[in-house]
Amino acid sequence: MTAPRVCWIIAGFALGAVVARGDTLRITADGWIDPTGKLVKGPVAVEVADGYFKAAPAPIEPGSPVADKTTTYEGAILCPGLVDVSAALGALSQLTEDADSFQPDLTTRDAFDRFGPRLHRALEAGVTTFGLAPDDQNVIGGRIAVCKTFGEDGKPRVIDAYGPLKLSLSPAVFQRDRAPTSRSGALGMLTHAVDGAHHKATTAQDDDPKDALMLFSYGALQGVISAPSAADVLYALDLQSRYGLKLVIAHTMDAFETADLLGKAEATVIVGPLTWSSTEREQRAPGLLSKAGADVVVAGGLPLAPANALRIGASLASRCGLELNAARRAITIEPARALRIDDRVGSIQGGRSADFVVFSGDPLDLRSRVLAVYVDGAPAFVAPKQDVE
Repeated sequence: MTAPRVCWIIAGFALGAVVARGDTLRITADGWIDPTGKLVKGPVAVEVADGYFKAAPAPIEPGSPVADKTTTYEGAILCPGLVDVSAALGALSQLTEDADSFQPDLTTRDAFDRFGPRLHRALEAGVTTFGLAPDDQNVIGGRIAVCKTFGEDGKPRVIDAYGPLKLSLSPAVFQRDRAPTSRSGALGMLTHAVDGAHHKATTAQDDDPKDALMLFSYGALQGVISAPSAADVLYALDLQSRYGLKLVIAHTMDAFETADLLGKAEATVIVGPLTWSSTEREQRAPGLLSKAGADVVVAGGLPLAPANALRIGASLASRCGLELNAARRAITIEPARALRIDDRVGSIQGGRSADFVVFSGDPLDLRSRVLAVYVDGAPAFVAPKQDVE
């Protein structure tokens, strides 16, 4: 793999400096990842102004003059900032409240430590956005806070304190000292709660934007549900159909049994984290689900996994049947859709936040290195010179 060269065309412009409001920064490279996940090869340029992409990257015509304020990455690939749909990055303490297994109105924003040391490691690996998700210990754990790993003051920040609602049917839900103590109890309690909120929603005069369960009960708020077994998936799909819910399903182990059902439902499915020690059954799950028609998201599980866990998971999935374009989408646009922020991040398009990573090659090739990371158009991380050359 040819080592890319980086050159700064404008004198005095260096990574780490923020482009003045109203100014346009032009980035050139030798390829980019488009919104379909395709690696488009060939010289391209993308323009950034006021923290947003002005348009998608455009081919560079041979002999074109070099514009002012241009940063050139020869041989490199521009990739949307990586998105971890379910992480515990910056968690100041545990992300659930143990006293009650139903906590729909809590938000993990209140447990976010923007000074956590592992946040910068994630940034260096190309992760620009993540969902700070409640643990799996509550049937309804609260709202996922959506965060970025870099802000105007150089520190991570929350961009949406009231993201999707987190639900769980994991065995961790069952406790001896509180309800539910069994799976049947959890299903009964969840159905009762959703049914009551749904009835309330149909009779209420006005929506309460703070009533998360009511909003979820009629599809105004997306939910992310951990469904470890095939039986849990069947329940989640039935609940979704019965009440018109919007659900993203986190499920890996029984994909062989559930792929057709999830594909028929055109579901979005979160798999992983996938590691080198994951079983073949786990690594083949993304490919099976995608071929059946489901949209696949690969979770990184940060910070309990290596900082580059998203790329490892997507790469392993691509080696075990997940189509390459789908694998790239699984760590960019698909997790952004699962968090309901795909109109802001996850792709390099006009009007989107200018969050992107400069890789030395295809991000699915684990030999490719992170050369630079931009968040909202600002250079948030630059690889040391010896890593670039």
